[in-house]
Amino acid sequence: MKRVLSLLISAALLTLVLSSCFYFQKFTLSIQSNPENVNISIDGQNYLTPFSSNLPSGQHTIGVLPTYSNIGNYGGSPNVEYLFSNWSDGSTQNPRIVDLNGNLYLTANMNTYYAVKVSSNIGITIASSPYYVNGFYPAYSFVQLTAPSENGFVFDYWIINGQAITGNPLSQYVNLPIEATAVYVQIVPPSVVSSIYPENGSTGLPISVNLRWSAYDPNNFPLTYSLYFGTSPNPPLIASGLSTPTYTISDLNYSTTYYWYVITTNGYVSSKGPLWSFTTENEPAPSAPSDLYYTAVTSNSISIGWSPSPLASGYNVYRSTNGINFSKIASTFNTYYTDVNLSPSTTYYYAVTAYNPSGESGYSNQIIVTTPSAPIPAEYGIVNGTVNIYTGQSAFVSFAPSYQNTNWQIQKYTGPDYIPGQVIVGFKSGIRPSTLSLYPSPFKYNVVSTLQTPNYEINASLITVSTSVERAVDYFKSLPDVAYAEPNYIVHALSIPDDPYFNKQWYLQNIETPQAWNVSTGANTVIVAVVDTGVSSTHPDLQNILVPGYNFVNSTTNTMDDFGHGTFVAGIIDADTNNGIGIAGINWGGPNSTKIMPIVVLGPDGSGSVYNVSQGIIYAVEHGAKVINLSLGGPNYTQTEQLACQYAYNNNVVVVAAAGNNSSNTLDYPAAFPTVIPVASVAPSGSSYTLAYYSNYSSTVICAPGGQMYSQNDPNGVFSTTYSTSTNTNGYGYGQGTSFAAPQVSAIAALMIAHNITGVANITKILEKTATYIGPQSTFGYGLVNAYNAVTYNGGWEPMIIWAQNSSGIVATAVVSPNGSFSMKVPVGNYQIYAWQDFNGDGQIDQGDLYGYYGYSGTQSTPMTLNVSANQTYNLNIQVSPEISTPPSIYGTSKSALDTFIQSLIKAHYENLRSSLQSSQ
Repeated sequence: MKRVLSLLISAALLTLVLSSCFYFQKFTLSIQSNPENVNISIDGQNYLTPFSSNLPSGQHTIGVLPTYSNIGNYGGSPNVEYLFSNWSDGSTQNPRIVDLNGNLYLTANMNTYYAVKVSSNIGITIASSPYYVNGFYPAYSFVQLTAPSENGFVFDYWIINGQAITGNPLSQYVNLPIEATAVYVQIVPPSVVSSIYPENGSTGLPISVNLRWSAYDPNNFPLTYSLYFGTSPNPPLIASGLSTPTYTISDLNYSTTYYWYVITTNGYVSSKGPLWSFTTENEPAPSAPSDLYYTAVTSNSISIGWSPSPLASGYNVYRSTNGINFSKIASTFNTYYTDVNLSPSTTYYYAVTAYNPSGESGYSNQIIVTTPSAPIPAEYGIVNGTVNIYTGQSAFVSFAPSYQNTNWQIQKYTGPDYIPGQVIVGFKSGIRPSTLSLYPSPFKYNVVSTLQTPNYEINASLITVSTSVERAVDYFKSLPDVAYAEPNYIVHALSIPDDPYFNKQWYLQNIETPQAWNVSTGANTVIVAVVDTGVSSTHPDLQNILVPGYNFVNSTTNTMDDFGHGTFVAGIIDADTNNGIGIAGINWGGPNSTKIMPIVVLGPDGSGSVYNVSQGIIYAVEHGAKVINLSLGGPNYTQTEQLACQYAYNNNVVVVAAAGNNSSNTLDYPAAFPTVIPVASVAPSGSSYTLAYYSNYSSTVICAPGGQMYSQNDPNGVFSTTYSTSTNTNGYGYGQGTSFAAPQVSAIAALMIAHNITGVANITKILEKTATYIGPQSTFGYGLVNAYNAVTYNGGWEPMIIWAQNSSGIVATAVVSPNGSFSMKVPVGNYQIYAWQDFNGDGQIDQGDLYGYYGYSGTQSTPMTLNVSANQTYNLNIQVSPEISTPPSIYGTSKSALDTFIQSLIKAHYENLRSSLQSSQ
């Protein structure tokens, strides 16, 4: 029993020991982190990773604490932050409770953040995103730093961790702590210009001077310069945006004092330099003229000429009868002279000297000329008459284009800006529309009109189609005989009209029209085609100026205005002047002045198609117009319209178009074509000008006042003739738009032609060169058109002449006056009478010239013969029309005589022009 009890006690003690051993069992808890040395908490006690310890089994609370450290010296201290991300077993709880019933190994994954510290050198707050100005940013992210504007300062660069970096805003990669400073510099004006050449007050400078100056900026900002230069102590601006401190001035006047100063800018503030001056050298004496020769000799006159001498102000002509004793007989500004009232059968010696204010040269080479014996007096008749423009189809076109029925009404569309169901197809040279039938078509179509010029410069047809315009264009482009295909785009009158009855034409003074009237008031031989909505033939101020035109909207010869726009345009150009009523047209108007050819291409809503416009341009060219006004346009390019404008240019017809009313730096078409003169609208602003608020603009425009109205009856509009289609009444009123700026330039071009300044390239160049500067070319182009400067320009003068000739040559010549009249003394005999204006100045009767003869009426292929009897007077009506494609050969052996006559007229014209301009000054 005792043994049994002992065994029971031993068993109980063993059970107690085993139980105690199980209660005190421990397991390993291992915590690492990425990165290491992170603060952790285990059951409320803090440790650093890595941590490993044997802990009793059961539940334990573990957590990861934010940890801070330092890397480098930037971003403050501490500059690195580690924040818990997740446990290696996927848990994101922090802190968390773990059951330790076995060994447990965990890793705490951390997110790294770097300190970003931002400041400025002037103490202002610097913005950063996407988080905050100063703080910790996720590693390997981007921070955007933005330095704000600050009055009186400008941001220059950043200092990022000791290195200079540019850019604002700046995106910076956060792969280390960042310490950023925005460096500002104080804005101060650049230095005043100094160290100039030439020195102030210098004299004897050459007439080509390289101006030089120096300046610096305290902050090393790049400098630009504006140069003011002229003969006044308040010189005008002549150059701006100069990047270097130097500028060359050429072609200065001799013995002239010039003033100049420079304004320097660093992009923020400017400094104006002092006013300096210098004086150019005295003009040296000229060298002796060379190559003295004679050009014509009669029994009582000798014409001589010579090569010009550089620096000559004029020339002295000397004559001798023995070659030894020379006497001065004349002074002239020209390089030619005709000595008259000489004796027949006499030998004369000539020499010429050049002079200027500095002195006179020596003699030129001498020439010896002997006058012939006096001719036997001949009997003469007087041939008088007038020259008029033939306004029918020119006979000098090899064949006439067909103007077929196109009588649709143009509507305004809210969809595409072209006419649905219509396309224009241009064919290759020599191809006719009938060739289309050779190709199968996937839709129905009909050729309704064909437009061809003599040499196939334009060879196009208007075609109606039963499919979409886009599909039709693609189909026709695919055909081998087709050069191009395009929609029939819509164009619009470019005006913004207003109500009538306040009669002030302020714009005539602005472009110096009254001064120009002292030189030219138009000519009966000049026609301006107004390609528009028609012109009122009943307006009392537009009487005696209209010649027949054509209506391409309704395919009739009725050109009565259906909208009022064309009447307004025509009045600006050519309203009857000095008649006691209404307004003054720039071309004076009336029976003896410039004529208006109304061509209708816009319908009663002021809209039309480019095909009709192209027809109108070609019609004008081939019916005698020398100026075409297009106060219309649209945004769409078409090859047909461009070819029509090129055709006009090739035939020396000036085309002027409105720039457009979209307040855009992109010109409307046709104004955007290089063969067209584009006209923008400006408005007076005190003593200067501003671009009209609606006007398109570019560096190629010529400006004219187009009105700027803000209310009804605003007198700042352009005032002209009006026609009301609703009441069929004529009147006067105000309007605005580039539509009414363009006809002012067209009218001045007509004044130039009336004054025998010819050639489309020459007229364009003169209008550009003589325009008044009113602002930067990027906005105002060549400047404000100037009528007086244009009609008095020294260049491109070609008169209309008339002459009588037979098989023996030319026997009489005369100049046709602006009203078309002429008179010449013609020897007894049988003669043909010719008239010609060499529009391109090449000495040949060719494309673009006006040409005709006695008996010409559009169909007469050869001149009629006039039998001249002694002491009889003949009154002839000679008609001329544009030479398009068939230059005649009518000179025989007399071309040199005709050329000599023309050259003598041109020389006399420029001599008179120079004298009149000098006297006016």
